[in-house]
Amino acid sequence: MVKDVEYRQRIGKNLLNLREKACLKRDILSILAKVSHSTIFRIETVNHNFEFEKLKLICDVFGITIDELANLNIDEWTEDILQRQVEKFRRANRKSELSAADLKEAFVKFKGPTFYIDKIFDEGFLDEPKTIKEVNEKFLESYGVTFKSTKITSSFKAKNYIEAKFIRKNLKTYVKKKPKD
Repeated sequence: MVKDVEYRQRIGKNLLNLREKACLKRDILSILAKVSHSTIFRIETVNHNFEFEKLKLICDVFGITIDELANLNIDEWTEDILQRQVEKFRRANRKSELSAADLKEAFVKFKGPTFYIDKIFDEGFLDEPKTIKEVNEKFLESYGVTFKSTKITSSFKAKNYIEAKFIRKNLKTYVKKKPKD
C-alpha cells in the first residue's frame, strides 16, 4: 500500500493527466492494464490507498515506472517527449499478453459509433439517405467494425446535423440535414 498522502496525490494527478493526454478513458485503460475501472478511479482521486502491484500494471501500459509517474510534469512535455511516451506505450503493449482482439475491443469501445459516424459524415456517405444496415456495412467495409443498431441509432439522435426519415413503418433512414433558409 502507498501511504504517503503527498506521494499518492502526485501519482493520482499525474495518472489522470497522462491518461487524458493519451486520450484514454478509464475503462479502456482498465482493459489494457487488466485492472478494474474503480482501481484507476481510486488512484486518480486519491480516495483510498492503492496497491503497488496494480499501479505497476497501469504504469506498464505507458512504459514508465512508478517513480517516473510520480515525478512526471505533463505541463512541460514537448512533442518529442510525448512521442517517446507513445513509443514506450507501444513497446509495453507488445511485450504484454494483450491480444489484437483486446486492443481492437478497447479501441472500438473507446471510439464508439459516434467516431465512425463523424468519419462517414465527413466522407459524404450520409448525403443520401442510408439505413442502419447500410451504415453498419460501411463501418465494416471501411473500418472493420460493426455496432448494434440501437447504439448507432442513439449516436444518430445525438447528432444535430443528421435527421431520421421513415420510409416504411419500421424502417428509418438517416441523412445529412439540409440547411434551413
